[in-house]
Amino acid sequence: MASPKQWCLRGILLSFSIAAILCIAFCSNIIRDYQKSGFITILFDFPHISSRGMLLSVPTNPNGIPGAITIAASQAQGVESAAATAASSIAGQAQSAVSSAITTVESAVGSHVPKNCSLGITHFCVGFTDHIDCQELPLRLLNIIPSSVLAIGQPSLANLDRALAVVGPRSITGGLAIVLCFAALAIGLDILCICFLLLDQLGIMPFYRMPRIVALVRGLYSAICCIPLISLTIILHGILSKSTDLPKEISVEAGEASGQVLIALTCAIFMGIFTVARWLLSRYDEDVL
Repeated sequence: MASPKQWCLRGILLSFSIAAILCIAFCSNIIRDYQKSGFITILFDFPHISSRGMLLSVPTNPNGIPGAITIAASQAQGVESAAATAASSIAGQAQSAVSSAITTVESAVGSHVPKNCSLGITHFCVGFTDHIDCQELPLRLLNIIPSSVLAIGQPSLANLDRALAVVGPRSITGGLAIVLCFAALAIGLDILCICFLLLDQLGIMPFYRMPRIVALVRGLYSAICCIPLISLTIILHGILSKSTDLPKEISVEAGEASGQVLIALTCAIFMGIFTVARWLLSRYDEDVL
């Protein structure tokens, strides 16, 4: 019959496996669902961009306006009423022309001025009013922002652009692949330990110094899982920290994938904690898992 200490050690082993499974699940979800967006979202607000450097002229020649009224000099008695009617008609047509021109300009500008930009693990996507453009990382922020805004916030935008240049498809996918690989190896190692334990309890194979070796290898796997996730977290934090001095037209937000990276990192840290706890408990008894 297993002692309380043995049950405690097995509970730690089970907790380690659960943490590793969760780490694999979140990393797999990031790779599957956030290829083109979800890590960092950059929002652009350029409400006056369409009016910068643009003048809308209103036609003043009556001959250029359809239906303009020509007042004959011989109709002296109807001059006042005809003039009022003409002025109202001209004003209405001019206002309609200006509104149509503004709508056309805003539509044209909206097709070239970005509204937002979202980073994924391999690509980034820039959203416009009528379409979305996606390209492979790294992102060069200075290439997608209007020059009028660049002149306002050049130093802060340059700092953010340098931070974004660090984010590449290989650095993210490679790090997540390493986490998946070693977390899976850790789970496989636990399964192997359980098999050896059952064989030992059945008297088929003795289970001597395996626990210390397992603890060492499990701890190594946990550390390897933590390193890429810590690096990715530092990169994301660096990008967010560079957004504090940006112009008011630009804001940076963390996406859903950033939160999942933190959860995966927490799971990897718990893998290390359970490894240390298991080693501390089993060091006094080499025959239990």
